[in-house]
Amino acid sequence: MLIKNGLVCLKEGFTNTDLLISNGKIEAIGRNLRENGQTIDAAGKAILPGCIDIHVHAREPGNEEKEDWLTVSKAALNGGVTTIIDMPNNKEPIISVERLLKKKVAAQKSLVNHGFYAGITGDNIDEAAGLARLANGFKIYISDTTNAQGIDWESLEYIFKALAPLGRPVVVHAEDNTMFSGDDTSLAQHSSRRSPKAELSAVKKVIEFAKLYKTRLHITHVSTCEAATYILGLKNEHITFDVTPHHLYFNIDNAADKGAFAKVNPPLRMAQDNDCLMRLLANGKIDIVASDHAPHCMHEKNVEFRLAPAGISSLDTFLRSLLNLHHTDGIDVEKIVRCTAANPAKLFDMAGRGVIEEGAWADLAIVEIGKSQRVTRFDLFTKCGWNIFEGIELKGAVAGTIVNGNLSYWDDTFGEATGMEIPPAP
Repeated sequence: MLIKNGLVCLKEGFTNTDLLISNGKIEAIGRNLRENGQTIDAAGKAILPGCIDIHVHAREPGNEEKEDWLTVSKAALNGGVTTIIDMPNNKEPIISVERLLKKKVAAQKSLVNHGFYAGITGDNIDEAAGLARLANGFKIYISDTTNAQGIDWESLEYIFKALAPLGRPVVVHAEDNTMFSGDDTSLAQHSSRRSPKAELSAVKKVIEFAKLYKTRLHITHVSTCEAATYILGLKNEHITFDVTPHHLYFNIDNAADKGAFAKVNPPLRMAQDNDCLMRLLANGKIDIVASDHAPHCMHEKNVEFRLAPAGISSLDTFLRSLLNLHHTDGIDVEKIVRCTAANPAKLFDMAGRGVIEEGAWADLAIVEIGKSQRVTRFDLFTKCGWNIFEGIELKGAVAGTIVNGNLSYWDDTFGEATGMEIPPAP
């Protein structure tokens, strides 16, 4: 495959050049390259490393009515994502080798590359070594959420100590269960019930344990300025964090009309939290942006707020929502690439991914940075059929997606299943 006339995002910046792809990898970068089969004219388009989304809920096995591996991978391609790492809170949580192997079979239909988390609960710590040989990372839920129970502090310290020698990233949903109180009948009450103080309390504890036992810690979907600022004051090369598009864009006021469709854990916060997280992203302080795509059926969401499950659908618009920030908030596209490709690849030791260079895997997003489109349900491939960005005009569009050197998505048409399982790091 030859991709010509594109504006290519290399480590040193953007340059107009061509890419020659062979056997799934980038063979050469430069002008006047010989054609090798299929040719794509990318004139007027930019070529970015495909996004690596480290926080996705594919739902299969167990909740295929919400999403499955084929539909989640189509949504990923639509969103400029070439690799996903799937969360373990399935209907039967992925807390054993047997269940993880069952999930790997289901994932074989995926059109994108995929990795897996193993859930750690405190009751399955004896399986951790076996799970580490099969999973890309561990996931810990400190607080209750969909198909997951919170963990007490004493058990959590023991878990951090036990997982440290295994070397896998430990990804933590940081909310302190013991501090939850109040009603849950609106976005504002949901944010008050699962308060910013509850998030900060959990963040402080997990950083304390990570530093004590030298555990690789990644704190996911940080929602408040206070928590992000605290992490930045204490983080090191073994402590990282991510934010989501919905915590960058939405808050309890501007999403109030979305009702339970905007209910998520941790909750949406205040406008000043959006502004603070946006500044940190612009200044290169945020390690990773991840979708936390957590689909639920529309009928499950379209109920009384307190009865609705928490979770937001956003994978179809992942890269579009971030490219839009280049226009609205001046976020450099290179910073977006680092947060969605290079840094996730580094965290999970994905050699040859997350970057465009000779010898790297040809996982690419072909985008039109200046093209505006309003998000509608007709644009979506997620099985749940809705997206938090519906009705919003986003500037930045995904024209096509290449996975392992194969054109997997172009003009709303999908190619064959060429996604590979990303093996855990040695």
